[in-house]
This record gives sequence, structure tokens and C-alpha cells, in this order.
Amino acid sequence: MSFSTSTTVYGQIIIEDKIYDLLSQPLGDEQKKTIDDFKKEHNCGISSAPWSVNKYKWILEDNKLYLIVAIFKLCEDKANVIEKVFSTKELEAIWLSSELQVLIEDYKDYSNPDKPRERKRKLMILDFNDGILISS
Repeated sequence: MSFSTSTTVYGQIIIEDKIYDLLSQPLGDEQKKTIDDFKKEHNCGISSAPWSVNKYKWILEDNKLYLIVAIFKLCEDKANVIEKVFSTKELEAIWLSSELQVLIEDYKDYSNPDKPRERKRKLMILDFNDGILISS
């Protein structure tokens, strides 16, 4: 079994034509179940580290969050399967009422001799209510 760490990435997000890594997972419980059901029906492999084998891409448009890409490495079909899973090209994240952490920059040259595992990063925090951006 594996555990997420400070370097775990849960997908990517496009904001104003720029791509950033997501440090938090926007999927809701219902969407996770739909994905699990799809993977079972299509004999996909199972991993205890879903962030390493499932690739998601999101887009923020008109202050709304949409899932636009879903790729499952442990499935035979390694293409974007969002239409097969959710019957749509863009899934509006109306379930999301929480914050998302977006990695803007990872300061690789930062070091703290007292805390060698400490990282310094620039983050953008996006706060959503019913899939609509309310603050950043």
C-alpha cells in the first residue's frame, strides 16, 4: 500500500491557457464510484495509489471547474475515456464545495538544514462552492 506525500500530484488544471499541477483531488464520492465501476466492468488493474495510475485534467472556464480528461493506465484502453465513463466531453464539477491547491512553483533551491525534508512552494488556493469559483 502506498500513501500520498507532499509531492503527490492528483492531476492537472488549465487556468487561463496555463497548465498547473493539482495537489488536491477534486473528484467527489459519486464520481469515484462511477470510475471504480467503469474500471471493474473493463477489467482494469487496481492500484493502492490511484494518483499514480489515473490521470485527470481539469479546466477552469468562466469560474466553473470541468473535468476534461480521464486516463487510466491500468486499463487496456489508455486513451481519454471521459465520454465512456461519464457520457460527456466535459463534466462540470457541481459537487465541489471545497478548496483546491494548485502548484504554481516549487522552489528546488530552497533548503533548511534543521528540516531537510521541508519544501518551499508557491500555491494558489481555489475555493469552490457547487463547482463555482468563489475566491482564489
